[in-house]
Amino acid sequence: MDIVTHVPMPSVLSADLTREGLVACPTLVQMRGICATIGSTLPAPLDYENARASVHRLHEASVTILAGTDANADPTAPFSPPHGEALHEELRLLVDASLTPVEALRAATVAPAEAFNEQLLLQQAGVATTG
Repeated sequence: MDIVTHVPMPSVLSADLTREGLVACPTLVQMRGICATIGSTLPAPLDYENARASVHRLHEASVTILAGTDANADPTAPFSPPHGEALHEELRLLVDASLTPVEALRAATVAPAEAFNEQLLLQQAGVATTG
């Protein structure tokens, strides 16, 4: 399994990269923050709308999308999403990029457990069920 972290911001993700078995953790909250803080100062300007469109393309191609934020408290980082609340914003941004609310919740819960368990990275991943 390949996992793509961070979706591109100089341009929209190429359609040939959206293939079966791919897992993506776009970190939209981080990408939006970086675009807002340093995006226009780089030789190839960064545009959050490209990141958003890339997630839409991944979703249309049935790529497994995981919710992640790159939350940090590093004063040297170009953007530092706050722990906790950044995940709530990430879920909202995933819905804005075309996931349904249920798909966004799965991106933060079931999908990571399934993706990492598949690679035996999590030895005991479970699923919450009713009852």
